[in-house]
Amino acid sequence: MFQIDLRSDDLVRSIGVGPLPLFITFGYGSAWVSCYRGGHVSVIRPGSERPERVPVAAGPLGLAVGAGAVWVVSYWTQELSRIDPDTRRVVARISVGGGPLSVAVGAGAVWVTNRGDHSVTRIDPSTNKAVKTIKLDSSPQGIAVSGGRVWVTTQT
Repeated sequence: MFQIDLRSDDLVRSIGVGPLPLFITFGYGSAWVSCYRGGHVSVIRPGSERPERVPVAAGPLGLAVGAGAVWVVSYWTQELSRIDPDTRRVVARISVGGGPLSVAVGAGAVWVTNRGDHSVTRIDPSTNKAVKTIKLDSSPQGIAVSGGRVWVTTQT
């Protein structure tokens, strides 16, 4: 992972986070990076020289922050992990659909795209339970929540 100074556009430093880092998000005072082949999320706090690793299920991909947690989907186990941002430990594992890729938080829920079964799973963060699966006509990829709506990109 690289850090770039926005004033000078210069590379500030390189930080080794683990094998095949794919997704990154920021929240709760840290950067959170999913390392697909490492089976973990790397947490980089400002001023730290080395990341802390949070073990998660195999194949971590999409990350999101919100609703008091950091959320990461794991492709191979078809689950969503809830990470406590203070203790940096997984506090819940929630089953989702086949081939989860992306996650977003908003509108009172956590939303996961499931490429393998063409669906979106809605999770209630107060119970850590999947409450609805929404079927789509094609394979969902990215997801975002804004303006009272959930937006999903699909692959046709």
